Amino acid sequence: MQFLINLKKCAHKESYIIVVSEGDDAGNVHEIASKFKTMHPEYDIKYLVLGHLLRGGNPSANDRILASRLGIAAVNALIDGKSNQMIGWKNNKLNFIPLEQATKHHIEIDKELNEILQLLSY
Repeated sequence: MQFLINLKKCAHKESYIIVVSEGDDAGNVHEIASKFKTMHPEYDIKYLVLGHLLRGGNPSANDRILASRLGIAAVNALIDGKSNQMIGWKNNKLNFIPLEQATKHHIEIDKELNEILQLLSY
């Protein structure tokens, strides 16, 4: 809770950004926003789960329907003995594509970029 500073020390500020890591010991973003609002009711609290934004925001009804269709098709494919296939949605219908074909355009990751990624992800 150390991040919940006494904002009266910073009275000249008009807004604040608080960044919370997933799995933070203080709680998730919803819990932290609630604690912050309790301590500082004079502020309008808004929060954003960055992962949702990066993945395109909250799922729409169409996203949920597509996910359901793909999930049901995957289970039915396994029941029918199909394997090593990718299921996709193309031209308004489900399509099964062999994994070899789905991965034929596989691009190797640049080793230097991968090292940079490993360094920056900690």
